[in-house]
Amino acid sequence: MLKPNDGKQLEIEVESNKYCRYAIHTHFIQIGEDYIDIIEKYVKPIYKPGDFISISEKIISLCQKRVIYKKDMKVSKLAKFLSKFAMRSDAGIGVDSPYKMQVAIDLCGRFKVIYAAIRAGIGKICKKKGIFYDIVGQEISGLDGFYGKVFPEYAEFGIRIPEKPDKVCNEIYQKIGINSMI
Repeated sequence: MLKPNDGKQLEIEVESNKYCRYAIHTHFIQIGEDYIDIIEKYVKPIYKPGDFISISEKIISLCQKRVIYKKDMKVSKLAKFLSKFAMRSDAGIGVDSPYKMQVAIDLCGRFKVIYAAIRAGIGKICKKKGIFYDIVGQEISGLDGFYGKVFPEYAEFGIRIPEKPDKVCNEIYQKIGINSMI
């Protein structure tokens, strides 16, 4: 018997279409696991034609080993300085973490990050949020990890967004015949 997560409804309506949704509980996914094996183990036994699975970005990223370890990083003075001015969010830690700010600097370059920080500072005055992430892009806004309160395992590394998610979905369909999205 399929059931939704606690506090959620099984059936939702979107633009006059009704959908049933339910969480598929898995083991705690580790870095480097094969997402095809995971889907075959947990999804395939209950999958019915017409079903569509939605997979967390973080699961695919962990399977793709798209992690950045704290131990391999050198946090710069610039990252420490800029992170002090970043806004805190209920969505989790962001570039207010010197580690995440350093990843932004490493991936985008110092000048782009400084430009984004200046523009975000001006945005704060105008009460506009999200400017920093709009400028530095999805790779930085999607960065997760470096935070161990919910999952202690995630304290020592950051998790990047998946590489080529469309290719991943195509591979899942080709190998297993299951429609998916990330």
